[in-house]
Amino acid sequence: MLYGTTYYWRVCAVNAADTSGWSSVWRFTTAYQLTTAPTLVSPENGSPEIQPSGVDLVWNPLDNVTGYRYQVSTDNTFATLYRSGTTVNTTATCYLNYGTTYYWRVQCYNASGNSVWSQVWSFDTQSCELTGETAVEACGSYV
Repeated sequence: MLYGTTYYWRVCAVNAADTSGWSSVWRFTTAYQLTTAPTLVSPENGSPEIQPSGVDLVWNPLDNVTGYRYQVSTDNTFATLYRSGTTVNTTATCYLNYGTTYYWRVQCYNASGNSVWSQVWSFDTQSCELTGETAVEACGSYV
C-alpha cells in the first residue's frame, strides 16, 4: 500500500452452488508516514549573544503533519529539558536565562506516528553584566 492513498473495496460470497451480489463499496485512506525531520532555521546553530527574553525557535514546515514537538535543554543529550511543548505552527517562543548555552531540536507527528528528531542546534544567550538588586530587576532572578 502507498501512504496517503485512498483504497476502495467490496466483497461477494462464493460457494460451489452460488455467488452472492457485491457488497456496498467501502473505502479507507492510508496515513502519511513521516520519514523526514523538520529543518531548523533560527536561531542558527552556534549563534552567540541571543537576547534570552522571547527567543523564537523557527523551523521549516513539512507536508502531512498534524503538529510539532520541540525541546530545549542545557545539555546536548536532552536528559533534562529546560522547555518543551507542542504546536501546530513552525515557531515556538521561549523565555530563557542569561549567559547560558541551549540546545534545541524539533520532531513532527501525525496519525501514523513521529518523525525522527531534527538535527540538534545550539545557541548562547547574552550575559548579564549587572550585580545586586539591579541584576534581579534587569536580568531576572536566575543570575
